[in-house]
Amino acid sequence: HLQVTRAAATPAGKGVNVSRFLHTAGFASTAWALVGRREVPWFREVLVAAGIGAGIFPVKGFTRQNVTIICGEDAETHLREPSPDVAPEEWLALAGAFASRVAAGDVVVAAGSIPKGVTAAMLAELVNPLALKTVVIADVNGPAAAGFFERARGVWFKGNRDEIAAITGGGFRTPDLAALLNERLHLPGLIATGGHEAVFAAVRSKKGKAVLFEEHPPKMPRVVSTVGAGDAFTAGIAAEASFSGLNETTFPAALKRALALASAALASFGDRYRSA
Repeated sequence: HLQVTRAAATPAGKGVNVSRFLHTAGFASTAWALVGRREVPWFREVLVAAGIGAGIFPVKGFTRQNVTIICGEDAETHLREPSPDVAPEEWLALAGAFASRVAAGDVVVAAGSIPKGVTAAMLAELVNPLALKTVVIADVNGPAAAGFFERARGVWFKGNRDEIAAITGGGFRTPDLAALLNERLHLPGLIATGGHEAVFAAVRSKKGKAVLFEEHPPKMPRVVSTVGAGDAFTAGIAAEASFSGLNETTFPAALKRALALASAALASFGDRYRSA
């Protein structure tokens, strides 16, 4: 038996976290999610109160819970539950409403573990048409992620090094990313984060070839928590893309904004849990 001194629960998930960080940085966004029907009112209430749009759709199962146990100043244990099964009609309800709301100039972020019942083909059918008129960034994982990577068209892929390796079957080094992008002419870019290490990215140029980028994050005097740092990075990319799109020219600014937001999250995001 371990005595818990402080506890907090918050609607989250990678996509919700991205919206939360965008709001903190002064950008409007709507979080779209499939949520267990029992938790739908809670998600909507908290998101709306925080100034975030709530495109929340119910599923029959319970919402997946991710539990972070913080012991002392440095040790964190993360418990990740599997997702509930999503019925075809539940996915179609969200996908149809979402696709009708996306307009030219928006930025779409598909983030998180692809839930059971949602196939790679279903996700590609939703986002590929959207990529024709706006920037689409995918930060996804799970069994269907590799299949989605093969089917995606016009989608930017972001993940940590292990996630990029898992969905691409490639490696982490900069030359590997360039080779992967040059083999897939239908994708605009690949971004591999590395925690405290350098971020590597391959971005397609106007001439069609991969341009390599490498950026080192600032040194952190103290890391409060790693929770949500990757989502803050994604929010930074999306925020910059909302200004002038995402391409070879605008990517350096997007990368710097992403690292700035991620660093701010490392220094402060965990305080919400410790002070609750």
